[in-house]
This record gives sequence, C-alpha cells and structure tokens, in this order.
Amino acid sequence: MTLIPDTVDEPHETVVLTLSNPTKVALGTPEVTTLTLTDNDTAGRVQFGAADYSVGEGGGTAPITVTRSGGTSSQASVDYAASDGGATSTPPNPDYSATGGTLSFGLGETTKTFTIPITDDAIVEGNETIVLTLSNPAGGLALGPQAAATLWIVADD
Repeated sequence: MTLIPDTVDEPHETVVLTLSNPTKVALGTPEVTTLTLTDNDTAGRVQFGAADYSVGEGGGTAPITVTRSGGTSSQASVDYAASDGGATSTPPNPDYSATGGTLSFGLGETTKTFTIPITDDAIVEGNETIVLTLSNPAGGLALGPQAAATLWIVADD
C-alpha cells in the first residue's frame, strides 16, 4: 500500500486491512485491523493585515484587509466586527456605520477585504478610533496574533 500525501485539511481517515488466502501458512489473529491516517494539513491562521488603519473623515469608506497564512488547504471562515472606540456609530452624530459579518475563504485564498462606511460630518473634533476584531474562526482556521486592530478616522473639520 502506498500513501499519497495531499494538502487538503480533512478529518483523520481509516483503512481496513484484511489478510486472506494464505499459501503454505496459516493465518493468525487478528486477520483484520484498522489503520488510521492522521491528517497533518492545516487551514492556517487569519489576522488583520495591519495593526492600524487610517482614513480621512471625508474618505467615504475604509478598506480593511484580513490575511490567511500557514495553510490554505480548506474552505474556512472568520467573523469580523467594528465597534466604538473613540468614534461612535450611534445617532444623532455617528462617525461611521456599524459593520460586521463573516469572511469566507475558499481553497487557496489568502486575502479578504471588507469596508467600513465613514460619515463626513461638520462637527469639529479630533481624530477618533474604531475597534476592529476577528472572532469565531471555522473550518480548522485559527486566529493569528493580530486578531484585533484599530481604525483611525482622521478629522478634517
């Protein structure tokens, strides 16, 4: 039997081996055994592409990059969210639109991007922050060390 390595992250697999039809010898016991093939492939880890992002208040949207490394051999996903730091998403004067969802990575995919809508207001204020987080990795994916980041809204008033 020859084992053929692959790069697919999958559950352990089993092969049933059976001895039969002996010639000039008697079969011992057990005649049947199970061989477990332990998977050594990984779905990798996911993290933000940077610790800090910035966008001008009049920038419209802020693109945020999430990267996958260390293995891309399966489909995987991770949740993302943007929450209030110094900036707020609540009326009457929101600085941005609350954003969250799930990023789905296909086989071989290493980069995904989501955007955060920024509100351009006429209020005189300093630079503000939005907290970015990744959570709930699935499909064998793990969170990397940069699972949180900061988005800076640079004031223009």
